[in-house]
Amino acid sequence: PVARCTACAPPKAQIEGVEAVNNACDDDLPSQGLMLSGSNSGGPGGRPLVSITWSLVSFPGGQDLQDVQQAIQEANEKNELILDLPGSLLGPLALGEYTVSLTVESWLGKQGRTEHTFTKQGASVSPSACIDTPDTIVLSGGVPLAATVDSFSVCNGQKVIFFWQCVRLERNGQ
Repeated sequence: PVARCTACAPPKAQIEGVEAVNNACDDDLPSQGLMLSGSNSGGPGGRPLVSITWSLVSFPGGQDLQDVQQAIQEANEKNELILDLPGSLLGPLALGEYTVSLTVESWLGKQGRTEHTFTKQGASVSPSACIDTPDTIVLSGGVPLAATVDSFSVCNGQKVIFFWQCVRLERNGQ
C-alpha cells in the first residue's frame, strides 16, 4: 500500500451548474430540474478520483428533504461526478437558496472541496436559458452559439430577451 502523502497537492473540486431553477408556470407541469457537474474535478497526478461525495449544506428550513437526500446518497454510492435532481424532486421544495458541496479524494488520500449555491425561484421570474455549445469554443473560427429557452419557464405573456456577452475563460492553462 501507498503511504498517505503529506506534501502532495490536493485534488481540485469544481461544480458547474445553473444558479437558479424555476417553478413551472402551470401547477400541472413539473418544475425545472437541476444537473450539477463535477466532471472538471480531478487530481494533479491524473489518476481517477477514489471518492466523490455530494452534500446538501444549507437550505430554507422547515421542509422534508428526504427524497432529495436519497438522490444525493444514490449519486454518492455510485461515485458519480454528476448530481441530477429532477423537477419532480425540486418542485415541492420551498423557494430560496440551497447550497450543495462536492468533496473529492485522490488516490493519495488528499481531499478537495467546493460549494455551489442555487436559488429556487417562483414561476414569475426570468425564464431559464440553456446555451448549447461544444466543449471547445473558438469564436474567431465562426462557431455559432445557440440557445434554447425551457418552455415551462416562460409564462403566458412573458417576453424573452437574449443578452450575449463574451468573456475570456481560462481552460487548461490556455
